[in-house]
Amino acid sequence: KRTKIETKKESNDKGFVSTRWYPLEEKVQQQFRIKGPTKVRLFSRISSHDQSVNDYYISIREDGIEIGTFYFMTEASNKSFISSSKIPVSKWRSIWLTVPEGIHFYSISLPNIENNHNHVAFIRLKEWLKE
Repeated sequence: KRTKIETKKESNDKGFVSTRWYPLEEKVQQQFRIKGPTKVRLFSRISSHDQSVNDYYISIREDGIEIGTFYFMTEASNKSFISSSKIPVSKWRSIWLTVPEGIHFYSISLPNIENNHNHVAFIRLKEWLKE
């Protein structure tokens, strides 16, 4: 189930841009099947219902083997919010994944790290296409 996040358009435009994000919670991970070789950009952000939270970790596994645990520092966005609840979200952060030849399975989760409890993160993937 994806979550719709709305972002206000630039100041001279009216309205919002909607994008759909996959949620990550303490016991909810997301899995993706990706055919390589390719490069994929993983965007992430967290729910800002607690304004004091400004950092989080995301763990990524490729074919069951941990690639790494990534640390993100962010700040609340004054333009973006969860469409259904109007809860603000942070500004997005991203990393690049290089997918090798063949079909690979990626598991993305919030690792069980003390400072990472009770976070709700959102992710989306975008494949890099040559121009």
